[in-house]
Amino acid sequence: MDVSDVSKTARLLHQLFREIVLYVGVENIVHMVTDNAANYVVAGKLLMEEFPSIFWSLCAAHCINLILQDIGKL
Repeated sequence: MDVSDVSKTARLLHQLFREIVLYVGVENIVHMVTDNAANYVVAGKLLMEEFPSIFWSLCAAHCINLILQDIGKL
């Protein structure tokens, strides 16, 4: 699904993730990892509320990349 031209609000991301979960089957998903932008954080939390068996977390590599960018600015 190409959504590169769409504003990625938390609600839209939640709807997209929800469609994927329902397509794949909630019983086949244990953990989802996403970007750590605020809209993804909200979407991940909404997903975990709707599907309690799914755990969501931020991407550690993305977090480290952002930290290193900040250090590079010093």
